[in-house]
Amino acid sequence: MLIQTVEVKNLWGKDILWDFNEDVNVLIGENGVGKSTVLRLMSEAINPVDNIDVDIKKFDIIDEIVIKFTNGIVIKANSSGREIIGVSNNNYSLNFSHIDTFDVLEKSPDPNLTYLDYLIAKLEGKFVKYQRDIATEVERVFMSEDRSTRADKLKEIEKLYDRKNIFLKIIKEWFGQGERNKIFDDKRFLFITNDSKEIIPKFLSSGEKQALIIFLTVLLENEQDFILIMDEPEISLHISWQRHLINKIRELNPNCQLIISTHSPTVFYASWQDNVIRFSDICSDKPIEKNILKANNTSKSVLSQVKDAYETFEGAKENKLYKINNNLLKNYSALNINDAEGILDFLKDEADIYPDNYTYSILISRMEDFEGAKKVYDFIGEEKYSRKTHVKPNQYTLNALLQKVSTVNKGIELIREISASTNELSVQPGIISFSILLGKARNTDEIKAIEEHREFYGIEPNEIYKNKLKTKQN
Repeated sequence: MLIQTVEVKNLWGKDILWDFNEDVNVLIGENGVGKSTVLRLMSEAINPVDNIDVDIKKFDIIDEIVIKFTNGIVIKANSSGREIIGVSNNNYSLNFSHIDTFDVLEKSPDPNLTYLDYLIAKLEGKFVKYQRDIATEVERVFMSEDRSTRADKLKEIEKLYDRKNIFLKIIKEWFGQGERNKIFDDKRFLFITNDSKEIIPKFLSSGEKQALIIFLTVLLENEQDFILIMDEPEISLHISWQRHLINKIRELNPNCQLIISTHSPTVFYASWQDNVIRFSDICSDKPIEKNILKANNTSKSVLSQVKDAYETFEGAKENKLYKINNNLLKNYSALNINDAEGILDFLKDEADIYPDNYTYSILISRMEDFEGAKKVYDFIGEEKYSRKTHVKPNQYTLNALLQKVSTVNKGIELIREISASTNELSVQPGIISFSILLGKARNTDEIKAIEEHREFYGIEPNEIYKNKLKTKQN
């Protein structure tokens, strides 16, 4: 599971669309354009923690980030939260690490350690377990009663040590240079100099600590598919180390997808010039028309998949509708208007179930364009698939529709249109409605227009909105 494409909407007035190689990706560009910010947004979005642990405040500066993986899983994140789409049984796992210790002073959770030392201490514990696991596997091979010859068993054991031996070789090459070359004692997790002095990692230089952190992190993924994001790793690294960094990481784990931002040509000139992309080549001052969330044509239609899932549902109609909604939410990142109409027709004609506001909100949010989303929204008022006594538009459906507009002006026009309706289908905006528009604001004039309309509708700002407004104004 590796990253295929990332789309960032409205980072400081720019849209970003970045297609990734599965091996190495090097991002270059001037200072201050947003390279580090994009990497941090990606890291927060893909972090395999519970949604409640995601720091959604980090997304205040953008409208939305959408990340598509090679296995079809899609992650969407904005200041309202994060969605992980295409994961069965909510089992989202990812081998991922973001090493960002090179040019920042971060506070260590342990007051007795620097941040670098804290990271090394954590990795030391994992390294001890890694070696213990190898020893357990070695014992298993020796004790097995199969018909393998001793030579076959020795080959199998040797293979168990392949990655560790590569790691030790790299550490020896990197640390065994200069007047005080150092040999790594993997049993005691310390270094021994050529004059027999012992050095614990705490007393290494910052560059040596960073190198140790990088290679331990890669080793401990044990050749699994692994995403490693690093921001300016050249800082504190000797130029000869910079030159070989990517190749050594790939040697240690050829299944590592490496994503690096750098200002040092030395990092990539040796072998990876074709994997370099300029920040200016992946961003645009105008909204990007290409959207990675396009409904895919599969061998089996969405409607057929929904029908098959419905056949497995049990219970009353309300329970079945809940399961249908959950199925749509978790399994489909994009639908077209034909998909939506087919699902609604099925609910009405075959399942005899009226969709609720949640159904409409999900379908609206999954439409691949605003036109399709508006058509689904209008179905509510037309009573084509439901009755006024059963469901009416509300702020949830309005907010889902506002997410689909491309500009602040279109969002304001939409609010005016829907709130000014003279019938009972009129919906008034809430603070979340204006928070959504803030995410789309690209300049101070648009922020001002949002604030004027918020005040016109008499909507009081909450703390979340105030923080987002402050972020956008800065």
